Amino acid sequence: MLQPKGYKEDDDFETDSDDLIEMTGEGADEQQDNSETIEKVLDSRLGKKGATGASTTVYAVEANGDPSGDFDPEKDEGEVQYLIKWKGWSYIHSTWESEESLQQQKVKGLKKLENFKKKEDEIKQWLGKVSPEDVEYFNCQQELASELNKQYQIVERVIAVKTSKSTLGQTDFPAHSRKPAPSNEPEYLCKWMGLPYSECSWEDEALIGKKFQSCIDSFHSRNNSKTIPTRECKVW
Repeated sequence: MLQPKGYKEDDDFETDSDDLIEMTGEGADEQQDNSETIEKVLDSRLGKKGATGASTTVYAVEANGDPSGDFDPEKDEGEVQYLIKWKGWSYIHSTWESEESLQQQKVKGLKKLENFKKKEDEIKQWLGKVSPEDVEYFNCQQELASELNKQYQIVERVIAVKTSKSTLGQTDFPAHSRKPAPSNEPEYLCKWMGLPYSECSWEDEALIGKKFQSCIDSFHSRNNSKTIPTRECKVW
């Protein structure tokens, strides 16, 4: 199960000590909040009505296709949707949501959405007044922000592993995720590309192993090389 930003765990887990010295203790004393909260609104789109929630995560789209991929605004009923980064969850779990779906889930942080919509309206007004060069610059900035969001979904390094020893919290996934209850399979603490160590998150092996098995293998390789002495090691 993914844990929000604090790293104190009751279960034993192996760590890569070279990485842990770089991690901050920021938020370690915060109590876990299992309620769904909008941390950030990343983007907006006109999407197929109802094509929201768990089926729109990047890994669900890769596995089953984009539920809004065949959307034709001239034929299908559409709705404005927002890409939501959820508090306590990594970017890879972001979902597209409509105002209706957010209200149905009774999420917290709707003020973030209101601020995003207000800013979008201000940008539209500004774009109608500025030069073509300014519009081109703005579009480049938007493309850069989009690429960064994609980069934040790439595991750069695995720095710890643990195996849950109890069934407590097995259903503590946010409703937007709709993830099945975890088994006793390992979970890995992932350092995400372009993000600081304070943004590391625990992720299921089944999820991370699909695209980032090499990071898992590298972690175990580093740990094995540190714990198993070689013939070249000198004992003083």
